[in-house]
Amino acid sequence: MLDLSATLPDHVTSLTTLDVSYNALTGAVPMQGQFLVFNESSFVGNPGLCGGPLAAADDALACGDGLGSGAGAGLLNASAVYEAKIESPAGVDVSVTPSKLVFDEEHGSLAYEITLAVAGNPVIVDAKYSFGSLTWSDGAHEVRSAIAVTWPSGGASSM
Repeated sequence: MLDLSATLPDHVTSLTTLDVSYNALTGAVPMQGQFLVFNESSFVGNPGLCGGPLAAADDALACGDGLGSGAGAGLLNASAVYEAKIESPAGVDVSVTPSKLVFDEEHGSLAYEITLAVAGNPVIVDAKYSFGSLTWSDGAHEVRSAIAVTWPSGGASSM
C-alpha cells in the first residue's frame, strides 16, 4: 500500500485542492500547515487513513495503531495478492513492475514502478489529452489510479 508520509514544503501555502481519493493510503493525515484547509472529501476511499479531518477529537489517539479510523479500518487483509490491470491511454504504452504485489505480515507496504512510452511510430492522437488507468485487484477488492497524458499542441506525432 502507499503511505501518506510525505510532507508539503512550508512555502506551499496557496494549495486549494487536494484529491488523494481511492489510493489505498495508510497512516495519519497531518494535522498541521496546508493540510488544515482540506476536508474529508480529499481523502475518501482510503480506509487506512485516520486523523486530521477524518477523526473526531476523541478518536485522534486511536490513529497511532495503524488501523485507521475510517470505514473498513481494521478489516485490511494482511495476506493478499494484487494483480495489475492496465488500460493504456491512446497513443501510450504503459507497463508496471512488478505486475503482482504480494502482501503479508512482513510486507504490509510495497512499491511499484509505472513506465510510460509513446506507442507506435507515428503516433496518431486526435485529442490534447489521453486517459487510462492502473487497477490493482485481489479478486475481491480493487484499487484504481488514473493515468492522464497531455500531448503537445502539435500532437503526439511531433514528439
